[in-house]
Amino acid sequence: MSPPVFSFPAHELPLMAQLDGDGRRRKLDGDARRVDLAACELLRVVQAQCSAERPRSSHDPIRCWPVERLFRRWAAPGCA
Repeated sequence: MSPPVFSFPAHELPLMAQLDGDGRRRKLDGDARRVDLAACELLRVVQAQCSAERPRSSHDPIRCWPVERLFRRWAAPGCA
């Protein structure tokens, strides 16, 4: 089972990117002092979230809607 992932507000992303999973300062390669989020590739995936209107009835329709998720690719050159 994967470890829990804690949520945080989007405005804290630049700060949280500097820390590892235990809250310690991230060890970076070379002479880098900080993770430069602008150098990390921004990616987008659209997933569907679905739910039944009345889950107890097998004949009721299931409604789905798109959920857009944005994330950064950390392995980009100069990113981390």
